[in-house]
Amino acid sequence: MFTDSLNAIATATRGVLLQGNGTQPVRGVFTDTRQPIPGGIFVALKGERYDGHDFIEVARSGGAAAVLVSRMDAAELLDSAKDIGIVLVPDTRQAFLDMARAYRLKLDHVRWFGVTGSAGKTSVKEMLASILSCGAGWKVHRAEKSYNNDIGLPATVLAADVTHRAVILELGTNHPGEIARLTNVARPHIAILNNAGPSHLEAFSTVANVAEEKAHIFDHLGAGDAAILNADDLHFDYWRSRLTGRVLTFGSRREADVRAEAIEERPGKGAHFYLCIGTRAEEIQLRVPGRHNVNNALAAAAAALAAYVPVEAIREGLCAYQGTERRFQVTEHEGVLVVDDAYNASPLSFRAALETLQEFAGRRIFVIAGDMLELGERAESFHLELGRQLAAAAPHALLTVGPLAGLAGCSAVQAGLPPTAWMPCATPEEAAARIRPQLQSGDVVLVKGSHGMKLDRCVKRLAERRTLALAGS
Repeated sequence: MFTDSLNAIATATRGVLLQGNGTQPVRGVFTDTRQPIPGGIFVALKGERYDGHDFIEVARSGGAAAVLVSRMDAAELLDSAKDIGIVLVPDTRQAFLDMARAYRLKLDHVRWFGVTGSAGKTSVKEMLASILSCGAGWKVHRAEKSYNNDIGLPATVLAADVTHRAVILELGTNHPGEIARLTNVARPHIAILNNAGPSHLEAFSTVANVAEEKAHIFDHLGAGDAAILNADDLHFDYWRSRLTGRVLTFGSRREADVRAEAIEERPGKGAHFYLCIGTRAEEIQLRVPGRHNVNNALAAAAAALAAYVPVEAIREGLCAYQGTERRFQVTEHEGVLVVDDAYNASPLSFRAALETLQEFAGRRIFVIAGDMLELGERAESFHLELGRQLAAAAPHALLTVGPLAGLAGCSAVQAGLPPTAWMPCATPEEAAARIRPQLQSGDVVLVKGSHGMKLDRCVKRLAERRTLALAGS
């Protein structure tokens, strides 16, 4: 857990200690007064819907030893409370990053991993964690869920401690400069760039700009550090040209350092392949389906190899990995398989999901599709292409939620999907209600869309199918 003096915090954040004993230690950092850390420091972050400065009295009541603020009026509210330290900074959000960076540098003996990419970041992170913990027996700290922005990443860093042997961080971006900003904090010894695809194009305009943004994860690699690159990505040569140090590659190319051969889907089990490293081949049976998950496994394996983890431990960790919540997570409800891939969606990940549905050949396939958001001026063209891919997948029924997904539905009908198979819906709840009477044992339902479309509500309704059916009878 983070521990430091108020003087050190003020120095790291370029702040001023307004009140408190400068040598006083604080233990722990929190930003949510609903989860206080007694003896810790409360960072008053300002968000779109809240301002932490409005809760500093609550933080004090919860046992905070100090607060970090950027509003003088908020600090003045605590003037009479001499039992609490106050650090005033220009910007609490930047100060949060600065605190994390200073703490990260103190833990340089820990092995730090960073993962970025347009798709698969969380799966790679979790696969790597399985390798290092289940396979190699390391004590591993990693980001909770997809905490990969300028709040989630520093929170993850500050929750690490000297007992961890490895920390795995996700670095995400939705605007230019964010990866560089996060990398300045994370400073990974092993940096993984999984792929670059059409995501967040509202901010980046082109995939080439996305690829350039992602490459900033390599900004602070030292002489003994390593970059992990996807040899199959169209931007591989560009990324490779930026690097002068140690590089390990993964993919299907024969020259890749880590590659997969003899890939096959085993219904009910997941993807099976041989992990090839040099002349060595290890049999891997993943518990999750999809070629995209094989690629994610290769990325995690290459990162572990860069940390000199034995191949046996890599195999054991990959075979032990049980999937990541809401990333092509398959659950069964009354004989119906519900594939929850609704955490996020991009053209790259949607195509991978549809390709993976081929594993369920012989079953009736239903697709509930939501909008793919943040695609900028090319949003319509990407959804028209998605419609053609949906038609090729030939689902028994296609339900769409949102205007852009509706455009994909129109495109699917134009590409040959029977008009009666497409059902546009206004809400996730409506999609669940309309699909429920059609389902029977053996069917498969894929639910996929961007996080903002809230398709998790649809998944929840499908999981409650029997209860709702009985209530309506």
